[in-house]
Amino acid sequence: MKSFCFLLLVSVVLIQCATKKSSEAPEAAQFTSAVYNDSLYSKAITLGSAARGLDLFKNYFSTQPDSVCDQDLKEYIAYSFVVADSISRQLSRRSDIDKLTSAYFDPKGNDDSAKKFESELNQNALQLESSEGSLFVSPDPDKIAQAFNQHLSPITKEYLAQWVIEEKQPWGADAGFIISVMDMAKRAAFWDAFVEKNPRHIFIDKARANKLMYLSYLMVGLDNTPAFGDNLELSPEFLDAFTYLSKTYPTQECGKVMTAYVQLLKDNNNRRTPAVDEFIKKYGM
Repeated sequence: MKSFCFLLLVSVVLIQCATKKSSEAPEAAQFTSAVYNDSLYSKAITLGSAARGLDLFKNYFSTQPDSVCDQDLKEYIAYSFVVADSISRQLSRRSDIDKLTSAYFDPKGNDDSAKKFESELNQNALQLESSEGSLFVSPDPDKIAQAFNQHLSPITKEYLAQWVIEEKQPWGADAGFIISVMDMAKRAAFWDAFVEKNPRHIFIDKARANKLMYLSYLMVGLDNTPAFGDNLELSPEFLDAFTYLSKTYPTQECGKVMTAYVQLLKDNNNRRTPAVDEFIKKYGM
């Protein structure tokens, strides 16, 4: 009798566990990007939500074809930004915000709470960044790449790899370029080629935006890295970058644009004139 009761109890527990598991995980036949997206948003957003999203992908969706995993990556990145924004809005209300800020700008500090918070972010593929002295949280593309990369198509791997590079080496801050003007040109060329080769890619809108951003800022610079000086004369460094794109990528759009731009500048003695301004306006600046 006791053995029967024991077996009955074990059976009930196993059934409950199976029921609980099935309620949290999608059915095998429903491993789609839409289901993944629904699963991401099925619970309240907390700091741990980002890691939960990675676990969901690893446990239930990573065995799907790379085209599906590409879409899963897109869903996860969008979700990761939602999580990051939620955590960012909570930062100012933290009692230890001053310690977090000090530790961010002085990594040699030994504040335990700051180390714990950054460790928690790291475990959730998130990172702490700053803008004009204020902290915010953003997705960490390097960690995301580690989780998704082996399951993605070659083209999406290329996209993700470039995102990692550009995250580790931001192009600008404090109204100036951080990377060289020539590197700005090379990034414009990369995104131009990506758009041309992959016009139907799931990240095509972002790729186009990147291409336009690099190309437009390259044409005029920023306040602390201006393409034109106070006398409106073009900087030789910028002219070199324009010429590089023109000669190296003559068949790509960025090369064609720069060929026309270099000729227009030459016609205007390499000075910023109303005609040059009109040309620049075509590219959003």
